[in-house]
Amino acid sequence: MTNIWCPYTDSDYPPGDPRLSPEHIVALSSGGHNRFVVPVDRDRNNKLGARLDGALANHPLVQIARRSFGLPGHKGKIPRVVLPASTSSGVRGQVDFTPDEPSFQTFRSKNAYGLNAAQACSSDQQYESLFPFELNLFASYGCKVALAASTFFFGDIFRQFGFHNDLRRLMDSTTAYADTRFYLANKTASDRFWALTWPDSLRFREMLSPALELVSAQPDRHVIFTVPSSVTEHLLCISMFSGLFRWYFNVAADATQFPLTGLHDLGTIVELNLASHTFSHLSMRDYLERLLIQRGAA
Repeated sequence: MTNIWCPYTDSDYPPGDPRLSPEHIVALSSGGHNRFVVPVDRDRNNKLGARLDGALANHPLVQIARRSFGLPGHKGKIPRVVLPASTSSGVRGQVDFTPDEPSFQTFRSKNAYGLNAAQACSSDQQYESLFPFELNLFASYGCKVALAASTFFFGDIFRQFGFHNDLRRLMDSTTAYADTRFYLANKTASDRFWALTWPDSLRFREMLSPALELVSAQPDRHVIFTVPSSVTEHLLCISMFSGLFRWYFNVAADATQFPLTGLHDLGTIVELNLASHTFSHLSMRDYLERLLIQRGAA
């Protein structure tokens, strides 16, 4: 029987090995699906999940997105989003995004009348909120998804001819990221591995054709797809929460070995529909045809 390769450890395991567990490529709390999984080393997965998936799911920006799309956590509850904030006039308090209409609440000790006052957030009032922002967290998370998704899409081809070593090093890196278009994590023999991580990825929408930009920015969707962009590159594109968060990678060390037919005709795509909680895996050609039909019928 064929051994099972874990992209997180670069190790082989016999089928049924208790050290393996199914990895949700996108965590369920972030809109993942039980059909979008790969087997990985259980211990390694638990450590990565605590460092990356859990931290990302609880990041204020992602919590706001999760609340908007109604995505519960492991305990089945939609996250309550409350951020420390202050008004332009200097009043300190917090903005509560939990109600349908966000409200600004003052702290009792800061209110001249000794009361906890709450008011609806108005468009003519500016609010400022400061919270930690770790670019490394988002970059490492994108690499983790890229490793698992490339394994899901390409299997042993990715192991033999993909940049999984570079993705692992970047996933585990704590080096500060420069504000550059492409971050070359580690020079390869051909110097062709690159990763464009969020939020820099939002500045370079010209990387995708108009049709693929349309795919990435669909409402209520996560889409993870591949694009055979040239004879030397095979792109993996991750777009989450209607395109708010994006990552782009060249995952092919030898693009000539990657499939271009069948389920990989013009690329391959997984769609996670956040509204209907459904999973789709199609060739990019079939997906684009379906999308055009849906838009024509709308």
